[in-house]
Amino acid sequence: MRYFLGISLIFGGCSLAVSDAPDGGLLIVQADAQATPPDSGVQRPAADAGSTRPDQDAGSAGSFDAGPRAALADCPDDLRADLIGHQCVPMTGTTPVCRDAETLRRDHSWARDAAVVRYAAPRGTGDGSSPEQAGSLSDLIVAAGAGSTAIILAQGTYEMSNPLALGVRGPLSLIGACAQSTTIELAAPMTAGVGSTVQLYGLGVRGPLSAEEGAKASAIAMQDVSSFKLMQSTVTAAAGHGLELSGSGAGGVLLSGVTFEGIRNSAMHATDALGSWTVEGNLCRGPIGEHGMAFAGGD
Repeated sequence: MRYFLGISLIFGGCSLAVSDAPDGGLLIVQADAQATPPDSGVQRPAADAGSTRPDQDAGSAGSFDAGPRAALADCPDDLRADLIGHQCVPMTGTTPVCRDAETLRRDHSWARDAAVVRYAAPRGTGDGSSPEQAGSLSDLIVAAGAGSTAIILAQGTYEMSNPLALGVRGPLSLIGACAQSTTIELAAPMTAGVGSTVQLYGLGVRGPLSAEEGAKASAIAMQDVSSFKLMQSTVTAAAGHGLELSGSGAGGVLLSGVTFEGIRNSAMHATDALGSWTVEGNLCRGPIGEHGMAFAGGD
């Protein structure tokens, strides 16, 4: 049996802001996202990132000290604590708050944990070693090596004319300033290397506008990926699924605070799902052509 989905789904998968989608015979997960949110897997004290491991920025000859995190204040009743992004976020949907590169480098868990941190800008031409030397997003992704890499994206629109393949050689995190102002426009589905670890945060992902007749072009299409996290982001897909996962998740899947809107097919469609999945606080704003969340496959 290949269907090993250990659904640690917090059935707050995708609160609908539109009418129910038709049932196509698949397992549909659509429930209240107001359940108490689980631990997203990261509980780290506010400490000096340089005191326990050698975080290193691209181009730096020595260790890089991100400094102590800012204190995370108690969140009001209508918000919840996001321990990975180190901020308070809506119970359902995506935060509108934007943060600069320095704040993300200091506070965001993925940036603090990465072996290499680089910086991208929509028209970046630098080597990515600092916000002032921001590089091209596509070039930095291609250059990412076997060590864990985090790329912090400045606000703006990143137009990807060529296919975008993530985590081909090593774990890769893309961290945007905020979803409403950090947009990746795709000409082809965003993919990843087999067995890779991919993490996306604070991005507005716009899938291809069209596909060949009888085909689909999903915004994010991950096949045989080990670990995948999508957080505090928005996804639109005019020609397919918002998020399509096949044979993925052996190392875990986390979908948190994602807003799906303008989706031709399903907001999230998984086939032959593996591992343990956590789905919390997502919003299907619509229009959604098929399902909010669907699982299929397995023997």
